[in-house]
Amino acid sequence: MVMNGIDISNYQTGIDLAAVPCDFVIILVSEDGGVVNPDWRRQCEQALSLGKPTMLYHYVGGHGAVMEADVFASATKDYRGRAAFAVDWETGSNAAWGNEGYCEQLVARLKADIGRTVVLYGMASAYPRGVANRQQCPTWVAQYADKNPTGYQDSPWNQGTYQADIRQYASTGRLNGWAGNLDLNKSYATREQWAQWAGNEEEVVNQNDINAIAEAVWDFNQNGVLMRDRVQGIDQAANHVADSVWNADINKVKARDRLYGMDSMQLPALRAQVAAQDATIQALSKANGIDPKAVTDTVTKAVAEKLASLKVSVA
Repeated sequence: MVMNGIDISNYQTGIDLAAVPCDFVIILVSEDGGVVNPDWRRQCEQALSLGKPTMLYHYVGGHGAVMEADVFASATKDYRGRAAFAVDWETGSNAAWGNEGYCEQLVARLKADIGRTVVLYGMASAYPRGVANRQQCPTWVAQYADKNPTGYQDSPWNQGTYQADIRQYASTGRLNGWAGNLDLNKSYATREQWAQWAGNEEEVVNQNDINAIAEAVWDFNQNGVLMRDRVQGIDQAANHVADSVWNADINKVKARDRLYGMDSMQLPALRAQVAAQDATIQALSKANGIDPKAVTDTVTKAVAEKLASLKVSVA
């Protein structure tokens, strides 16, 4: 899915990205040997908090490739895995312009510093494609039809005439939420590709990926049996085991009845036994001149003590 976005710098200090319509945000951090955008961190944090794919970039000054890469890598180290990184190679204020070897040295050093890919920016008329190809850089290409104010365009001038993962097509963009000019861009790379550039594996695995993984596990064939059938078979077997245990006979009494307590089949017989024993106690007590209640209490106490001492086990 194509996305529309902006790239901003110190010229957009204070911009409220929640108020400006954009799918992604690219933010200038440093130039040559130092940080030049005092608002870059706030801009980056807001973009990330809004869930927007975010890229941080360095503008080449040409006074030391290794130094420039290291300065940018050090300034942005807290955002590895959260934002993508880019190098801006163009003629303005670039003492190394025309020396693509310098550009490649900087890109290679930055890749080594941050441990991930580097997006490479350049004008369409002088884009360093050899560097991009050798360093496997996603391409961010700039070309403007004119300098007229414009909003987002569905088909920027010369779209499709050359390869570009991101196309910058206006420096005089006008969008709600910001009174001045904005650089407008179109990304042909997806959110998932941006996440890969950033090294954010969590973002790369989306819900469709999760569903596909789950389906593959469910259909996994283990010794000729699909996992879904194996799991369902285990469930059925467990239910069968539970039913077997529940219905097991223990001394002619179902386990379920023993667990519930006195079973309904034995209860009438027990009641009859208790009644007969009570009548016997009454008759013997009267014949021997003993208080029947005292005998009953003594027997009840003895039975209770015996029951309390019993330990039931099922073999």
